[in-house]
Amino acid sequence: ATKHSPLALERLAMIPPNAGKEVLPEEHLTKSIYSGTWTRMRKDEISVTITTRFDTPSSGKFTHPFLNRAITVREAARIQSFPDTFRFVGNKGSQMKQVGNAVPPLLAGAIAEVIMNDIEEDANNEQA
Repeated sequence: ATKHSPLALERLAMIPPNAGKEVLPEEHLTKSIYSGTWTRMRKDEISVTITTRFDTPSSGKFTHPFLNRAITVREAARIQSFPDTFRFVGNKGSQMKQVGNAVPPLLAGAIAEVIMNDIEEDANNEQA
């Protein structure tokens, strides 16, 4: 997990589950332009899009549902539908780019299936 600054940890400790920056005192609000900044993920909701900056609470709704930290590379990979056996290589920043820029494997599989069905249908129509 990312080692957050003492100030970030102080902010995170103020945010209860299912809440976000709306509970922070004014002196803790940042000028972040990202939607969901300083907002906890909700464990029973669909995730926001995973970006390459998911380790930063100020860059979107990437704060763990109840722990005072952003999600990890492995947690982000699970959200993206990567199996736990899939290995990401390189330093943490490189791994974050790999996960954040990836097409989720289950989505890629669904798209590939539709394309294959169209190819097979076209081939069958040409033979008829």
